[in-house]
Amino acid sequence: MLDSHDSIEEIQDDLIRKIKNMGFDCVKTGGLAPQLHASLYPNRNVLILNEETITVFDLEHEIIHIEEHHTGRILWDNGNDERNYNEAEANKKAIGRILSAHCSNGWSPNYYDIMFWYGIPYFLESEVKEQLKIIFGDYFGEFKNVQ
Repeated sequence: MLDSHDSIEEIQDDLIRKIKNMGFDCVKTGGLAPQLHASLYPNRNVLILNEETITVFDLEHEIIHIEEHHTGRILWDNGNDERNYNEAEANKKAIGRILSAHCSNGWSPNYYDIMFWYGIPYFLESEVKEQLKIIFGDYFGEFKNVQ
């Protein structure tokens, strides 16, 4: 995912190509509600992307939904949140993929930078920290007292 890329936009382009290769149309549009980053319609093989707010995390998250064949309550506007099993699974796996690719390049394991660069929502901070602890253990002092 993150090998030899110069920018976040290139990573996003690669992820969009991956989604298209999975048989989904990706429709970029603007003027949507700011909280709507992406909206997946698996029964129509369509992913709507908010060109103003889409992030690497959003794209990885939607790829998980596609790969896992998630259906049902996966739209942002129908009471969906991280308590939904499909959302929790997509969040956790998307973070894992991002961290794995990021750290395999030898880039900084600073959780704040990672969350900012890839657009990981603030409410997932503890998940990012937990997965970084698994990857690095106590090797990095900043993870010794992470709560």
